[in-house]
Amino acid sequence: MNKFQKCALVIVTGATLAACGSSSTKPAEVAGSISPVDESVQAESIYNSAKADYELWLGKMKEIEPLELYSKSIYKETLSSWAKAVDVYENFADDPAKAVKDYSIFSSGTYAEEYNEKLAIVKVNHAKLLELKNKADTILADSIDQMEYLDTIEAEKHFKQNYRTVKNAYVSLFAYVADNDIGDAQNKQAAFLNTAKKLEVKVVLKVNIEPLEKEIAQLKKSGIATLAPISYSKATAELSLATSEVENNARNQEVILAATEKVKFEIDHTTQVANEVQRLRSTSNLKFEAVALEVENRLLEISKAIDGSDFRNKPVRVQKDMIVELIDELTNTDTATRLENEVASLQAKLEASQNKLSQEQSSLAEASKQQEVLRERIESLQQQLTLKQSLVDKLTKDLADQEGLAQ
Repeated sequence: MNKFQKCALVIVTGATLAACGSSSTKPAEVAGSISPVDESVQAESIYNSAKADYELWLGKMKEIEPLELYSKSIYKETLSSWAKAVDVYENFADDPAKAVKDYSIFSSGTYAEEYNEKLAIVKVNHAKLLELKNKADTILADSIDQMEYLDTIEAEKHFKQNYRTVKNAYVSLFAYVADNDIGDAQNKQAAFLNTAKKLEVKVVLKVNIEPLEKEIAQLKKSGIATLAPISYSKATAELSLATSEVENNARNQEVILAATEKVKFEIDHTTQVANEVQRLRSTSNLKFEAVALEVENRLLEISKAIDGSDFRNKPVRVQKDMIVELIDELTNTDTATRLENEVASLQAKLEASQNKLSQEQSSLAEASKQQEVLRERIESLQQQLTLKQSLVDKLTKDLADQEGLAQ
């Protein structure tokens, strides 16, 4: 075969191979059938979709921090995946056309496709966190409420170390749920609630009782307890009672307020009694607490009689002034009007009673009159009967006499 024939064979063979290579299961299409305008529209659509996803998930990621409690590992993986997705997105965030270009020479996917793959991991991990949240919120509902209440009363501020211990135990509960160790989670929850409740009571006592303890300690330190031992003992007894009330009703603000107000009253009362004793002692070496108590008891009787007020936690001089004010208030317009209305009401009731009595008296008089008429009539009839009986007796005698003469 000469050179010409060899060349012809190569050309024919090449053409045959080319024809075989062009055969496929997909419909044939003319190369370059997508115009630049179509590519631009397609790129814009893909870009807009990627941008919308980015803005949506950026908002969710800004609010994802509370989900860390449910699984630290999944939370970190979610943040890592999001950071990778953002890195890819930044490459075409300002260039829509780049969204459909190849991501790298080692990848057949575009920037948009690479971004979507990374974002898909974020979505899966986020869904896992939400699933764990729903599960843990149900199983650990009591613990969640307890921890929220500790934060409400600022437990960390008052007992930082105790709070940290309770907080660590709280976080570990969610790790048990994440590992699906439900039995351990429930057992640990019981222990957590016991410890957390003790911290709650400790905080409430510090806030409400500790200041009162300091005030009573100051009474003793300043000598007031010696000047007014009876009143001081009552204040300390009221403090013990309040402490017990707070321990047993740590969340009942109404009970706590009532109990602590009683202690405050007795503290003020003790102080005022001691001041009065001190004033009296300045003129004598005798013990005058009993005298001071008797004076204020008399003032108390007056204030109680007026409107039930108790001013014993004020100085005796102030008590007197306040009682005078109460008396003065009895003459003000509102009080006078109220009293006038009460008097008018009583007067009306009195008049009604008098009218009823008058009616009853009139009825009684009429009845008496009728009885008198009947009495007179009876007497008249009795007289007539007596006369008739006398006449009958006379006629009977006369008849008997006449019969005797006839014989």
